[in-house]
Amino acid sequence: MNDNEMSLIKHRLGLAKELVDDIELSHLPPDQLLLKAYRLARLSEAIEIRTWLYFELNGYTDTEEARKYMDRVWRWTDKAKNLGWWVPFAAINSSISTIQVQIQQLHVPDVHLSVSSANPHEFVTGFGGANVAGISAPASAVLARLQELTTSVSTLNSIRSRVLMGIHAFATETYYQLAFSGIAESIFQQHRTIIDTLLREKASDVLEKIPAINDRLVSGDLEAISQAMNSCRRMIKAFADAVYPPKEEIILVDGQQYQIGSDKVLNRITLYLRDNLSSETRRERLNKTIRLIHDRSSAGSHSDITLDEARSLFLQTYIILGEIVQATKPKEQVKGEPKKSA
Repeated sequence: MNDNEMSLIKHRLGLAKELVDDIELSHLPPDQLLLKAYRLARLSEAIEIRTWLYFELNGYTDTEEARKYMDRVWRWTDKAKNLGWWVPFAAINSSISTIQVQIQQLHVPDVHLSVSSANPHEFVTGFGGANVAGISAPASAVLARLQELTTSVSTLNSIRSRVLMGIHAFATETYYQLAFSGIAESIFQQHRTIIDTLLREKASDVLEKIPAINDRLVSGDLEAISQAMNSCRRMIKAFADAVYPPKEEIILVDGQQYQIGSDKVLNRITLYLRDNLSSETRRERLNKTIRLIHDRSSAGSHSDITLDEARSLFLQTYIILGEIVQATKPKEQVKGEPKKSA
């Protein structure tokens, strides 16, 4: 990943975090949140979110695509009749403010409600009732208008809430995706630095070929599979040579004999882990993983190894060797001299 790509990721990560904070802490009005979310969607190449936000910014058209996003925040008042709020999000907010002012300005005339003595069963109710006795026509009109405005502002507030929740979900998901990828990238870079240091001493030619092999794997070059697998084996061997140099002898450990010659790469890594890692379960896992990678990359024919698997094996080699170095804490000993096991 080059500097420009890293810079873009950091910018998107910062923008996503800002947007989450802006929504949760009410730093920005809804209209500005929408513009900021659209910018993040554009930078993140989130096509579906960007399309939805485009309609929210510019208003909805009577098309199949637009209707799909109308459903997203339920802008319909009567979908069967194709009635709904097609206006931009800014107009939704403006309408909410306007209606709230109208509600505050409405004045219900004073009325006297009483049960008619001539009809003791007469039904009298208050606001929103269907049968209101003794209320003048002006008062009824005001109450009806008040109910209409209250329903409208409730619908608009619901639309606005769904839009903001959608923006918040998008910003949160984007933030955590980028944060996780940054952590993964950081871990891999740490492992790569450790392993590259060892390779420079023991297999500098392998190190020099790695960028080219990686580029060919990324581009989909099938011939790169064999080269990548060979590099995996050579990286593992170079690592073993660095941490547990070969000797033409046999080591006895817990009643089991281990040859530690130049070609006994996995034996030497096993003994290195035994000498320098106290956790038995972790030793077993690391041993098993490194053996699986080594065996797979050592297959006589790589015809059944896909490019995706080759990329994964190539990266896993770095990661597992880096973990071994970070997990082990060798005791003081002469550099390059393996410890003798009883």
